[in-house]
Amino acid sequence: PFDRLADHTPDAPTFASQSGVTPSSTVTSATVTLAGLTTPTGIKVSNGSYAINGGAYTSAPGAVRSGDTISLRHTASAANLTTTTTAVTIGGVVANFSSTTVDVPAQPAAPTVTLAGNIATVSFTAPADNGSAITGYTVSTSPAGGTDLEAGTTATTHHIVGLAVGTAYSFSVVAANAVGSSAASSASSTSTPASFAGESFGSLAGANTNINATAVDSAGNAYVTGTFNGTTLTLGATTLTKIGAQDAFVAKFNAGGTALWAKNYGGGGAYTVARGIAVDGSGNVYLGGQFGSANLTAPALTRIGSQDAFALKLDANGTTTWAKNYGGSGATASATGIAVDASGNVYLGGFFYSANLSTPALTRIGGSDTFAFKLDANGATTWARNYGGSGADAYAYAIAVDASGNVYLGGSFESASLTTPALTRIGNFDAFALKLDASGTTTWAKNYGGSGANSSANALAVDASGNVYLGGYFYNANLTSPALTMIGAQDAFAFKLDAGGATTWARNYGGSGATAQANGIALDASGNVYLGGYFSNANLTTPALTRIGGRDAFALKLDAGGTTTWAKNYGGSAAWAYANAIAADASGKVYLGGFFNGANLTTPALTRIGNYDAFLLKDSTPVPAPVSNYYPPAPTLINAPANTQTTLSGTTPVNAAAGSTLVIPVGASVAGTPISLPTPVVGAKPEPVTIKIGGQTLTVTPTGAGTVVTLKKIAIDGVETPVLAVTNGSVTVSAPAGQPLLALSNGVTVTAGDQGGTVSSSGNTLAVTDGTIILPANAFAASHGFASIKDGKVYAGEVADLDAAGKVTSVRLGSLAKNGSALGDPIQPAGAANLEDLAIVPSLKGKIARLSASRDYTDLLAASMGQGIAAQGQNSDGVLRLTIPGGTLNALPVGDLTVDTSRPDGITLTANGQAEIVQSGVLATFVPSVADLARCAAQLAQLDPDAVLSIQADGRMRIHLNRTTYALQPAWTSNEVTGSPAATGGFSTDQQGNVTYQDNATRQTLYPAFADQPQLSAALKALDPAATLAAKGDGSYSIELLGQSYTLTPDYPLTPAPTEKAGKSWWQDATGKLYLRNGDGSAQGFAVR
Repeated sequence: PFDRLADHTPDAPTFASQSGVTPSSTVTSATVTLAGLTTPTGIKVSNGSYAINGGAYTSAPGAVRSGDTISLRHTASAANLTTTTTAVTIGGVVANFSSTTVDVPAQPAAPTVTLAGNIATVSFTAPADNGSAITGYTVSTSPAGGTDLEAGTTATTHHIVGLAVGTAYSFSVVAANAVGSSAASSASSTSTPASFAGESFGSLAGANTNINATAVDSAGNAYVTGTFNGTTLTLGATTLTKIGAQDAFVAKFNAGGTALWAKNYGGGGAYTVARGIAVDGSGNVYLGGQFGSANLTAPALTRIGSQDAFALKLDANGTTTWAKNYGGSGATASATGIAVDASGNVYLGGFFYSANLSTPALTRIGGSDTFAFKLDANGATTWARNYGGSGADAYAYAIAVDASGNVYLGGSFESASLTTPALTRIGNFDAFALKLDASGTTTWAKNYGGSGANSSANALAVDASGNVYLGGYFYNANLTSPALTMIGAQDAFAFKLDAGGATTWARNYGGSGATAQANGIALDASGNVYLGGYFSNANLTTPALTRIGGRDAFALKLDAGGTTTWAKNYGGSAAWAYANAIAADASGKVYLGGFFNGANLTTPALTRIGNYDAFLLKDSTPVPAPVSNYYPPAPTLINAPANTQTTLSGTTPVNAAAGSTLVIPVGASVAGTPISLPTPVVGAKPEPVTIKIGGQTLTVTPTGAGTVVTLKKIAIDGVETPVLAVTNGSVTVSAPAGQPLLALSNGVTVTAGDQGGTVSSSGNTLAVTDGTIILPANAFAASHGFASIKDGKVYAGEVADLDAAGKVTSVRLGSLAKNGSALGDPIQPAGAANLEDLAIVPSLKGKIARLSASRDYTDLLAASMGQGIAAQGQNSDGVLRLTIPGGTLNALPVGDLTVDTSRPDGITLTANGQAEIVQSGVLATFVPSVADLARCAAQLAQLDPDAVLSIQADGRMRIHLNRTTYALQPAWTSNEVTGSPAATGGFSTDQQGNVTYQDNATRQTLYPAFADQPQLSAALKALDPAATLAAKGDGSYSIELLGQSYTLTPDYPLTPAPTEKAGKSWWQDATGKLYLRNGDGSAQGFAVR
């Protein structure tokens, strides 16, 4: 203290400088408290004024003491980007306070430009803002042209659409802030849009645009229709402003790809979808679709039911001539296709459900009926027909009309057979085609399917001779009508029918593990057929197409006989491209329409603008015919013809035709004989090769090209029997009870079980498709426990994995082809496309553990659960359904099978709410689920086209709906709905505030669930290492924490975790609400009692 008394120098005050100041404004510093003064000390200021202790500002000298506060003030410079400084002197110590004025942004550097069709992507680096934040950029073209989709925004990548093909453009950028605009950047190098091969269009990032249908006129003009939900959509020189929640649109393009006009349709709050388009010889355009949630204002249509179908007629300039809608109180109606004849009569096809139609008057026959309407040239209804069957769900996806006025419908039906017209269901759901005469009377009706198969006709066309062409897909099993063998997980197909409905030819397209689907079919004047669709998961082998992205669009050209002329696919690395429609002009130019997301396309080069962008491709370049491969002369061999017995007596190689029989005399030396099996014929039912020795028989079916097996012969109880070793490729082998099937390495032989067996072999994997197979004890690796647990048996629906020595290292549930059936395969939303009422396919994500196509295992589980419980098997989404008194129990298997011989048979509910079921030492884990994930996803898509239903690794559900994510846990059981339910499906809340989901006649509670149970457990353990928690079955957890018992109940929604809570596992907000941080960065509120 004595040293301080002797020091008359004050502590120097510090004043923070200020930037971004408005020119000529008054600028005041922050208040500073003085220290270090022992006596009153003088103060003076230059170029400004000061205030002591909040008093008046002055520039006159004065005196200050320790503890006084001072602030400084001055007038900023009138010039931009200029600094003004005020100096204050206190007891000989000088301190400065400065302010710097703002300026317009610095001049941007020249931008870089990339072209995709007639869209330019202009990118540039943000310049210095000179003290005032940049508020937007303007991109200019020279010469003037195109539309900047991001004009006025702060994005540093802009998309300029609608540029003229063949014109050389340069681009420059101007930045703006609150002060003004910068100087324009230097011009970019010139870029010239190339001739039209493809173009995309979409709204801003996060929005969805989709093409559902295409058409082409005799002049080569292309027409597209679809949906968009962004604020605006720019097509050429036209910018459409959204009217409702989601609008339909239509656009006309000339042969060079320039948009000539575009229109949109909607109403405040309405969801509007256009799904069909046609054009007549005068250039009039016809649209079919549906709208829901609200009335339309453009055009003016008052909704009749929950969702109405509509038909619009536009003139050649896109002006609406007339508009009609169709529905009934409580009914959901969708128009999926439209056609027009030479007299201007219009034909509308689609489906309706939930209630009868009043406009026009149609009484529903089944759960969902398909319909066909004929309208005259003024839109008046001439006749209306519906088709269905009690308990059946029928959907029409396509309609066509021929020169005589005959009408054709294509679609699918499921759940039951049809009575109008009379069609007996063959598979799970069948494709169908109907022909009606000009008065609406059914001429013929055909359906297509196979036992266990799911098939749908998504597209239909008719030629001048009345031949009918169908395009669609099938999966789960082969078709028997017509006979088609599945190539992949899901195959696309094309059928040609004659005028009487008889099948002329049928083709399918796929690849091992691939999911392929045809959505459009078209014809040219020469009778060539064009098929459009998409494929994913793997490459196609028929035809040979190598996948570019996650999902590729494709176009195929077939000649009049159904032979593939060329095949092309379109995509981009990490892009998902969907072709929904195809059209062809008389000369064979092809127009493909759809949408893509995930990333840009590289084939062709198209830049993504929004979340989902529409695309239109024009393709007229034929693919050259492949040059035949040269093979050297084959060695001497035995050709075994079809439907003939061929006797083998030595080891000469055998080339066996499909349907051939190889007979081996007892005692013949045939060990080591190589047998080349036939390549499966696309579109034909596979015929096995039969091998006989005495009374023993093997049937062998190759599942791919180039398959070779080697014949071996062993003796069982002194009786010779054939057995095969797979040298190359993959096969399926069947044999009666006790018959050896395959010879593995180390002398291991696979034998059919006591009911016979069928096994598929590929590489180091064996998959049982029917019955059982038996492996000897030496077939199992020493560390594997299945040999003793299962008596060496592998059952239908199980897969054995072998190591390099041929030893079994694991047994799992699944199949060779996987096909959504092996553990961890992606869920295939089976039938979701048939249930959708919006343009966006319901999004279903996650992984499942497929039990088996056989019900052996599921029956065993049902039996273990007690009296009155029956197994319904496992559906294509992976859900195991068990019928219980008063409802159903829905369970989804998760994780891997495990082996625990110490566990008794039975069911155990775990602390995290899962059920562990043990049978014969094999443990499977299940979680509760809704009965039909695909149907649930489709219901969500009606509420929000971007809705996503995700199944997490632990089986819990997440729903992303209207930009909010919810975590849910279904109740284990769904109960029958008593009385007359108002709807066949949907979401509501019960008296307790829980969400309920109704699926047809059953209702199930969807409780809120903790989204990240391990995080919850970790948070509790951090507070009390001895903490315990146990699931209660309703999404809540009982916990023991620090000697107290609590119940934690989560909220449904997940929210972003606040940045200020970074590093915290849980926290309490200002209202006292508790939150838990999840591993993905989201937060979830929960209540404690």
